[in-house]
Amino acid sequence: MAHLSLTNTLNTVTSSHAARLAAIRDRLPTTIVALLLLSAVVAAMLVGREQGASGEADIAGTVCFILLVSFVTFVTLDLNQPDRGLITVSQEPMQRLLSTMSE
Repeated sequence: MAHLSLTNTLNTVTSSHAARLAAIRDRLPTTIVALLLLSAVVAAMLVGREQGASGEADIAGTVCFILLVSFVTFVTLDLNQPDRGLITVSQEPMQRLLSTMSE
């Protein structure tokens, strides 16, 4: 019965490791990143064009919109790189597991 428990635990560790490796290797394709950046630029241009055509300048709304689009783009690109940037994936659980295995 103990061998079954050990086998299940080993299978869980193996599949968790495979999932972690897949998450690190899988990145957004360059075309998707380019499309994201292009859509942000086009959205900002359309806001500027609309304000130019109406003759009214809503500075606060424009700045808030550009900041929001920039923030969403930044977070998307930062999540695309889990090993660096402001949003990182902690390696502490894997290090803790390794330390218990070496004891």
